[in-house]
Amino acid sequence: MAHDNTQVTRRLLEDVWNGGKLQALDELLDPAFEGRDPLRGPLNAEQYRNAVKGFRLAFPDVRFELNAVVASDNHVTTRWTMRCTHLGPFLGTESSGKTAQVTGLNLAELRNGKLVSEYSEWDALALFRQLGLEDVSLPLAVRKPVMQQARP
Repeated sequence: MAHDNTQVTRRLLEDVWNGGKLQALDELLDPAFEGRDPLRGPLNAEQYRNAVKGFRLAFPDVRFELNAVVASDNHVTTRWTMRCTHLGPFLGTESSGKTAQVTGLNLAELRNGKLVSEYSEWDALALFRQLGLEDVSLPLAVRKPVMQQARP
């Protein structure tokens, strides 16, 4: 049976991320799914489900708009724009009520109509800055420089 891999990736963004239909992940993710996200690192299927759930709690109005979709064999690349409002806890911070817009790319591999891997690359630092969260547990390399005192 032929599968439209682009439809699977569209459903992931539209049904799961935009619509909050977490049960759709059972149809869309292979049990051996492996994902990668700049904030969370490697993710299996259950960790991915929890990531969506947590993000939607923090940003219940999150909306992904597909800007481009490119498919080749079992691979689909999507370029998207995400808009959201910070209305719940996120990375240990309370709701700020601020809105944000960031862009990103997802590189997906599919087998038998299910995602077996997805590599997500998006501008998390831009999200932090727009929400005023510049100092939340960021790696040292991306924190604002701290003036060091001269040693005697």
